[in-house]
Amino acid sequence: MNTSELIAYARETATIDDDSTEFPASVVMQLMNSAMRTYFEPIVAEARSGYWLHTVTRTLAAGNPLVRLPPRHVALEQLDIRQNGGDWMALTECIESELQDWEREWSRASTPQGYTLRGSYVYLSPAASTADIQLRAKVTVRPSQLVLDQTAGRVTAVDTATRTITVNELPVDRVTGEVVSGSLVIDVIEPRGWFELSLFDALAGVSGPTTFQVSSGPSLGRIEVGDYVRVAGQTDWPQLPESYHTVLGAAAAIPICVRRDMYDRSTELQGATSAAAQRLAASLTPRTRATTHMPLQHGWR
Repeated sequence: MNTSELIAYARETATIDDDSTEFPASVVMQLMNSAMRTYFEPIVAEARSGYWLHTVTRTLAAGNPLVRLPPRHVALEQLDIRQNGGDWMALTECIESELQDWEREWSRASTPQGYTLRGSYVYLSPAASTADIQLRAKVTVRPSQLVLDQTAGRVTAVDTATRTITVNELPVDRVTGEVVSGSLVIDVIEPRGWFELSLFDALAGVSGPTTFQVSSGPSLGRIEVGDYVRVAGQTDWPQLPESYHTVLGAAAAIPICVRRDMYDRSTELQGATSAAAQRLAASLTPRTRATTHMPLQHGWR
C-alpha cells in the first residue's frame, strides 16, 4: 500500500471523514511515521536478520581513529577492513577494557586491528597509518520517512557499467516540493514484496531529462526495472513486508481513537498491533545470526 492508500485505511479504521480538519493527511502521515519507529524499528534492529541491512564503504583518513557511522544507522552488524585492494578481513569488536590492554601492542601495526563503539562513532585501534585502507561497515538502517506518493521516478533502465539510472520522469523532492535537479543523495526502493531499499544514500547527479548518474562506490546490482528513485530518506511505501502495511495504518489510528474518546476501539487496535508486531519478530527470528562476544585472548591473563 502506498501512503495515499494507508491514509485512507487509517481514517476508515478510526472512522473519521476524508475531509477531517482535525486529522488532515499530514497529521495521519506523522502518526504512521511515529508508529514505524515505535512498533517496527526496534523489532528489525534487534532481530539482526539482514532486513534493512546495507553496506557502506569508505577510505580511512591516515592518523584518525574515529569513523562516523551513517546517520540513519540503528545497528552495526560487522566491520571489515582491507589494504591496497586486498581481501576483506573482519575486525574484532572489543570492550573498552580489552581495547586498553591491546592498544600498546597494536600501536606497532599499520592497519586497525580492533574497534569499539562510542556513540555514533567507531573507534579504531590503531588508527590507519596510510591512505590506502578501506573500511566496510554493514549496518541496519532506520526506515525512510513516509511522504505523499507520486508516479514519477519509476526505473525504466539501469546500466551498471556506466552507472546510470533512467526513470519515466524525474521525481519531486517532497520536502521542497520541487523536481530534483543538480547533485543530490538518492535511495531506490522496490515497490513490492518486502519494500527494501535497492540503493541507500547514494550520491548522484541529474545528467539528463530522465537520467541519474550515480557516483562510484555503491553497487547498482540490486536495482531492477520497476523500482523507484527517491530523495534519500523519503518513501511512498512502508519498508515492511506487504502483509504488515494495514497493521501500520491501524497503529496510526490508535491515537486518533484515543483523542476521540473511542477507548474500546483503541484497546482493540493496540492488541491487534501488538500481536502483529510479535508475528513479525517471530518471522525474522529464524533468520537471526547468533552472536556471542568472544574475549580477545592474550598471554598475561
